Amino acid sequence: MTRPDQRALLILAVVGVVSVVFLYFELTSGGSAQPAEDSVSIGESEPERSVAGEQHCEYFFSALQPVSHTSLSVHDGAFVSEWDGSEYRGCEVQFETHDSLPRTAPVPDFDALPDSEMYRVGWRMSEGIGADGAGSGIFGIEKDSVLCIVRWARPAYLADDGGIVKSETFSMTIQCRTDAGAQPQPENSQRSSVDSAVD
Repeated sequence: MTRPDQRALLILAVVGVVSVVFLYFELTSGGSAQPAEDSVSIGESEPERSVAGEQHCEYFFSALQPVSHTSLSVHDGAFVSEWDGSEYRGCEVQFETHDSLPRTAPVPDFDALPDSEMYRVGWRMSEGIGADGAGSGIFGIEKDSVLCIVRWARPAYLADDGGIVKSETFSMTIQCRTDAGAQPQPENSQRSSVDSAVD
């Protein structure tokens, strides 16, 4: 082989390798020769993923979606606990409805009491996490190592005539995180129910 023939073969080999690398990036990045945005570079740690967010908040979000609402959102990341004011990582669902909206479905009751749907799918009431007040309540439910705090509110006040006036707005926040055992447990607390607040 002559020197020009060797150069031609070398150029073909380099072009072949570049083509294979380009094709690899095309196939792995969905059509772009650039690496995917959520890919992890060598030396970087993998982004933190919230098991609670991926598996549990979507359940609550889906259960609330058929209910007429003024707002409904879900997000993963840090949140300040409705229960103890501490910051945790996990996920949070926020829901709000108004009495003026047509009633498409009842607001689900996420209490995990025996014979409830939540109990049947493996949730249990969290002992020692719960409080009930005028127009609001909070309780905890657990499944495996996940703790979810459910806080609902329908503000109410005592009218001049002695009657109770309830707000036309009902809101619910659900916060889920892993490692349920680390949650503080105040004494003498009780479970609350959403049923009476929604009706």
